[in-house]
Amino acid sequence: MICYESAFEDLSRDYRRRGADFLVNITNDDWYGQTTAPFQHAAHLVLRAIENRTSIVRAANSGISEFVDPLGRESKRTRLGEQTFAADMVLASDVLTIYTRYGDWVGLLVLCFAATLIGYSWWQKR
Repeated sequence: MICYESAFEDLSRDYRRRGADFLVNITNDDWYGQTTAPFQHAAHLVLRAIENRTSIVRAANSGISEFVDPLGRESKRTRLGEQTFAADMVLASDVLTIYTRYGDWVGLLVLCFAATLIGYSWWQKR
């Protein structure tokens, strides 16, 4: 994944469905400056790792670089603006979660349930 593609869950899900054992995110966080945005950007990968039960390696030119395991645990995380080298083991996984296979069906299910409740309450008042 390149840069902010990490925010779009459908991309990582598609890569996993097509056979990726782990994911890599290469990014340029320099344009964020000294804001909270690089931390939020890095946090997206923790969610992607948990959703798809896959390891993710993140390399940022001036932001936060890190390794994230399939359970969302971060390791070898660098600080913002730190220039260093990090190496670690990457846990490859071929596990496909329900989320990876079927996507955001829970959100759709909740929406349908809410519409049903609204329709039922409207019908009861008539």
